[in-house]
Amino acid sequence: MAQLTSVTPLNAALFSGLVSSSYFFFGGVGIANVGIMPAITDPAGAKLAVSQKVALQSWNYDVGKWHMGGAIVATVVSLSTAALLAPSRALALPAAGAALLASLIIPWTALLMGPVNDAIGELAQTRVLETAGPDRAVLEEGALALIYKWRRLHRVRIAVGASAWVGALIAFTGGL
Repeated sequence: MAQLTSVTPLNAALFSGLVSSSYFFFGGVGIANVGIMPAITDPAGAKLAVSQKVALQSWNYDVGKWHMGGAIVATVVSLSTAALLAPSRALALPAAGAALLASLIIPWTALLMGPVNDAIGELAQTRVLETAGPDRAVLEEGALALIYKWRRLHRVRIAVGASAWVGALIAFTGGL
């Protein structure tokens, strides 16, 4: 068992995996509970026009994709490296399991959330919700449905991220 004070490739991989999975998981929880998302989805939240809600969600995604995408890739690489460097199965299995769980987030986001993000982004970019017309109510209803769908998909992503974080924590504490 490595000592806490020793810096080894294994310890660096475990530490990096724990930090990046923590960033992804707790950042995702923050997005869902105290950031833009509750402001635009909670009926008691901010009183904004649907076009403003769409613009905020689009901006949130445009900024967050680099942070969260980077965090999940760092988690997968770090924990996969830790699993390969692990001196025992007891350490390799939680690291590999956490890396596998984290890797599932990538296709989930790309295949299921990506089209929702694209549709929200298109609504924000075209500003179609800002123009008055007979279809505006239908468009607004559809836009809100996209935001609520994103939130449901994000909650699943948080659950998988939590599982990856727990695996990273187990691997980290077992590796020190």
